[in-house]
Amino acid sequence: MTVGEELENELKKRDISQADICKRADIIPSLLSNVLNGKRRIDVKTAIKLEVFYIKTANHWLGKQLEEDIKQAKIKDGRF
Repeated sequence: MTVGEELENELKKRDISQADICKRADIIPSLLSNVLNGKRRIDVKTAIKLEVFYIKTANHWLGKQLEEDIKQAKIKDGRF
């Protein structure tokens, strides 16, 4: 499961809309949309903003992103 897929599941589980979390956590809507759609990596600032709303820890999101980055690098390098 990608970072975006997991984040989308967490928002659904908590019944929080993208617009609401963007407004409450001061996240640019296009940034969140791109993370959810796998078009952008989650960054430290966004991970910390999500943590404030108890949507897992910043360390969780950044670790998940690192796992995804490593997997993609291995695929690109023919090792996966």
